[in-house]
Amino acid sequence: MEDQPLLRKLPLTARCAEEIVRQGWKEGHSIHVTWFAKQLGETPGSLEFETAISEVRQLLEPHGLNLVGRGRLATQQFKIGLQAHNARETRNKTRRGQRLIERGLTLAVNTDRALLNDAERKQLDHVIEKTALKLLLLRRSGAVRRVLKKHNPELLENGDKPAGPPDGSGQPE
Repeated sequence: MEDQPLLRKLPLTARCAEEIVRQGWKEGHSIHVTWFAKQLGETPGSLEFETAISEVRQLLEPHGLNLVGRGRLATQQFKIGLQAHNARETRNKTRRGQRLIERGLTLAVNTDRALLNDAERKQLDHVIEKTALKLLLLRRSGAVRRVLKKHNPELLENGDKPAGPPDGSGQPE
């Protein structure tokens, strides 16, 4: 079965992240690359290893943990990042996300519409409209927040969980 290795890896990444949390490893804790290699069943430096590490990073984020790999080629270690750096890391991820949205919008706007049928053009127009609005909101988030705070503050109250899609469907747009 061709996709069996993928099925094997997904639980390994989850178990790896769970083990980090279970061990209570906190900010500043170093974890050697060989520990990850053993947990993930992959060779350090391979594409499969890097993909698995990326997933472990994502699985640790809901626990407030940031797995940092800067300098790991020299030290052969990952570190749990300092909690004080999480705001900066979040800002960096937001900037990267905004750049990806900008690139996607550039691609969509420059698509050769003559090569599309009517349904594809309609879909493209819809995607451009939604993406442009998202980008505008990101760029003007401070102003949007001030207006909402003044006129409709309950929209800003979502507890400690990230807001879901505006339509309440539970599905990302």
